[in-house]
This record gives sequence, C-alpha cells and structure tokens, in this order.
Amino acid sequence: KDEIRHAATMYKRGERVIMCWAMGITQHKHSVATVQEIVNVQLLRGNVGKPGAGLSPVRGHSNVQGDRTVGINEVPPEALLDALENKFNFAVPRERGHNTIQAIQAM
Repeated sequence: KDEIRHAATMYKRGERVIMCWAMGITQHKHSVATVQEIVNVQLLRGNVGKPGAGLSPVRGHSNVQGDRTVGINEVPPEALLDALENKFNFAVPRERGHNTIQAIQAM
C-alpha cells in the first residue's frame, strides 16, 4: 500500500507525466481494460497532447507488429535503405538509433 500511495503522490505532483507500459500489460488477459484505464488517467489529468507528457507503450523495437511484412527491422539491410532513397528521393538515416532503454534515457 505504501508504494502505491507513494506512486500516486508522485503522479499527482507531476505537471507533465509520460506513462509507459510494456509487454506485461499488453499481453495480460485484462490488457485492453488496463490500457484503457492508463489512457483515462492520463486524459483526466491533461497529460495527453501536452508537451513533455503522453502515453508510451514500450516495445522491443519500433513497429514490432508489422516490421517483417515489409522487410524493416531494427537493423535494415543496406539494399532496402538504398531502395527507399531511390523510390522516395530523400537521404535515409544510416546511423543506428536508440534501443528501448536508450530511448527512455534520452527522454
């Protein structure tokens, strides 16, 4: 109980809150209702659409649901990057981005 009260007090005092959750929430048998309540709490406190606040489902890498269907993963092959540049006429970033932990630390 003390830890829950402490977390609630921290949240109440926060002017901008980013609420993060991961696979333990999204794969739970009550995942939909749980995520709906996370969103509702953020909406009630005005933490959606506010700079420095928001909702952040943390995944293993970007576009985790659809990546393999179009050939994109966390380390896309050079041939794919070249084809994207040619097709859309822009320079595709070639440097490696953040993993999940680095992204959270960068925030």
